Amino acid sequence: NDLFITKDDNFGIDDANRYMSLWFFGDRYLYGNGYVISTKNLELLPSDLSENDLFAFFASGEEYYTVEIHDLEVIGSVDVNGQYTGNLEQFKGKAINSGFRRAFRIGRNLAYEGTKPVKDLVISNVKVSGFMIGLRLEHIVDGYVTDINISQCVTNGIECNQNIITFNNIYVGQVGAFAIEMVPDDMMKENG
Repeated sequence: NDLFITKDDNFGIDDANRYMSLWFFGDRYLYGNGYVISTKNLELLPSDLSENDLFAFFASGEEYYTVEIHDLEVIGSVDVNGQYTGNLEQFKGKAINSGFRRAFRIGRNLAYEGTKPVKDLVISNVKVSGFMIGLRLEHIVDGYVTDINISQCVTNGIECNQNIITFNNIYVGQVGAFAIEMVPDDMMKENG
């Protein structure tokens, strides 16, 4: 029941020589059914770009949109010390963002990136390890996050801003900076 994402499995190379994210627009329901997605064996190329998230959920013009993610484990290619694992020894000690930056990015800043908010978010029974940042939640109007396990992230486990979210039963272990970083809406407006 493991799914391994490789360079031959629908991951194109963009003009910056990096693997592209999986972008989803509008209402999306991701039912993992207990599967494990691993990117540890990807041959990743160096990139200075910061938007290379594995899964990204945005709006496509709707007033609001819904995202649900259930029963899924996602494994990245770095450990908490910023070293690559798996078949990525050639990148050991080099720029961390050669791999996927975040496992999940849900939403974008409304004021500065012009997207619509997530009206309904449900994340349950999700495990993430081996990314710069495990989970980024941005402009969630109504969210419920429960039974998640985030570890081995080089910077933050979970990043939040402009959100109304209920968290329940969360485990965050071995991260390089903050377990959960929350930034208020007015700080985002001041700092852009």
